[in-house]
Amino acid sequence: MAPPAKETAPKAPASTEAVTSAPLMSAAFFIGEACAAQNAAFMACKDESRDPSHCLEQGKAVTACAVELYDPARPRPG
Repeated sequence: MAPPAKETAPKAPASTEAVTSAPLMSAAFFIGEACAAQNAAFMACKDESRDPSHCLEQGKAVTACAVELYDPARPRPG
């Protein structure tokens, strides 16, 4: 009988692996402004429950917004 296959966590997309804290901190004002609606929904959800799994979808929306804003392949105005 073969040993069970070892499960590994899925890798994050390349666009999220390259982002470190330094550029995120410098872009925090712009991320906060562009993602205000998603962040407000996340914070309202967190007020409803202390269970971290309760607000996963809202947290994913905040992360997706920030990643989209930071994506170097995204077309820029001008």
